[in-house]
Amino acid sequence: MLISMIKIAQQLAQAFPNLRTLLKPPKHLLPTPDFFYSDTFNNLFIAEQQTLVPAMLLLELEGQKRAETINDLFLWIQSKMLSNGSWFCVNYITALATIALIEYSKYSANSHASSLIKQSQLWLEQTRNPDGGCREAINLNIWDTSLSLIALAETRNPNYKGHILEGTKWLAKHQSKEGGWAFSGLLDGGLPCDADDTALAVLALLKSGFPISNDTIQNGINWLMKNQSIDGSWSTYIPGEGDVGCVSITAHAIEVLLEVDGYQKQVDQAVTWLETQISRDGFWDDLWLSKRTYGTACAISAIVKAGYNNIQAIKDGIKWSIQRGNRTGRTAWQYILQLAADQNLKINF
Repeated sequence: MLISMIKIAQQLAQAFPNLRTLLKPPKHLLPTPDFFYSDTFNNLFIAEQQTLVPAMLLLELEGQKRAETINDLFLWIQSKMLSNGSWFCVNYITALATIALIEYSKYSANSHASSLIKQSQLWLEQTRNPDGGCREAINLNIWDTSLSLIALAETRNPNYKGHILEGTKWLAKHQSKEGGWAFSGLLDGGLPCDADDTALAVLALLKSGFPISNDTIQNGINWLMKNQSIDGSWSTYIPGEGDVGCVSITAHAIEVLLEVDGYQKQVDQAVTWLETQISRDGFWDDLWLSKRTYGTACAISAIVKAGYNNIQAIKDGIKWSIQRGNRTGRTAWQYILQLAADQNLKINF
């Protein structure tokens, strides 16, 4: 669908030059291309940068047409393309970059631009669903593999040993040089590590039998320690640089630290932060997964496992979960109740 739209836009622009004015990005909603050279831009999260630069290139091509600025923006976009032909493994960012490169190719007969366009269009084609729509980030394999390994390890079924071993080898292989994990298993280093994938990967390896002394485990824990915010939380990427603490990610990090010794101070700080994030109604909102039951389940699980069984936040969270319980099937609130029972947690409402 998106590929067709891009091709149609190209054809229309060639057939009806006046239509190009309708395709210009709205200047009043975007920073000028000069923003590219600012310290503020350098401090933006990489996904924000990769969203803005194609738009700024389009603005420059339609505006002042400064050769040096156009070249700088093009080279930046070129440098950020991943080995699979996408930018950030995200559909809309890749589409923006592709559109910008198409316009750039009209300005400059640069063979590199044509090559990039072909690669990105192939990647966009691969993201097409059977219904014709395109999905977003398609490589969440670190997250998925980690959760799968945790589930298999928790069964303690000897028949899964081979699968677990294979999964742990793959997971360890895709650890970054910094010690963390990115959400995708791409090995070209084009994506930043994030705290959620790192926490879940370390937890999966620990649950699967990796010794705490293993370098992979230690490097992962060191990455988490380096990226804990001053307030005790963990954000998705770099705390304090436009990123905010996340309930589920902080909960996952707590569960990792509970598997090893020597991090009680960090656990206490994280639990204190979680306490402050509960709503007046008794639920926790999550940053990435907006379902309140997910944030609430993660928060309660981590806090209870950390030994804070009788704080008011736990009582309020369980009460809210019971009130929102779904009568069909096993749901998050039922998991919370079972957790409370397993921990001999007595709640008086």
